[in-house]
Amino acid sequence: MMMSKDLLLAAGTDQLTIINTNSYSIVRTIEVKRSGNINALCLLTDNILLTGDYKCNIIQWKVEGDNLTLVSKRYKAHNNGREIRVIKKIGNGLIMSGDGSGEVKIWI
Repeated sequence: MMMSKDLLLAAGTDQLTIINTNSYSIVRTIEVKRSGNINALCLLTDNILLTGDYKCNIIQWKVEGDNLTLVSKRYKAHNNGREIRVIKKIGNGLIMSGDGSGEVKIWI
């Protein structure tokens, strides 16, 4: 499934929910095993997304049909022990992440 501007990703405990923003109906829910509680997510391309969790990990996923495949995982991306609350693509290939303590990091 390719993502589009009419779809919204919502994060939860071990799952992502894809919602149609025109009808506010759930398109599907994807189980994301081994992800922990997902607090933040960011769509990088039509089929690549990032999630941030309460264990301070940033995980890159590839959407392949109806499945998510783990591409890479940055363990303890924020090492202060606070959950990642936001991930955002900010341009020029840069990603910004922020945690519960207010720390912000910029990633290449």
